[in-house]
Amino acid sequence: MKDIPQEIREYVIHRDKVCRMCGKRLTDSHVHHVYGRYSCIPDCLGVPPTPNNNHPFNLIRVCPICHMEIHISGMMAGLREAFVKCNKELAEIEIYWIPEDLEKFFRSKIGGRN
Repeated sequence: MKDIPQEIREYVIHRDKVCRMCGKRLTDSHVHHVYGRYSCIPDCLGVPPTPNNNHPFNLIRVCPICHMEIHISGMMAGLREAFVKCNKELAEIEIYWIPEDLEKFFRSKIGGRN
């Protein structure tokens, strides 16, 4: 949980106002990787490569109970592609655009390309 850079964590917290699994309003929450930190995200989903898969397209905010359930039951397995696609669609809405400075942050972490 601590390896997600603060800028990215803040973006996900701003974007996800409720638990993405149960819809509960969040007071205490966790930011969860849709595809694990070291997993291979299918190329067809178009998630830019980032260290530890920390791109906002691959992150959701969940309540502690759902987070525990995800890890215990594996309930995320059939939902991964849908979450990534939904996150990409949300990024196209003006209020959820990924800020330019965050895009620069991503580029600097994958080899300094601009």
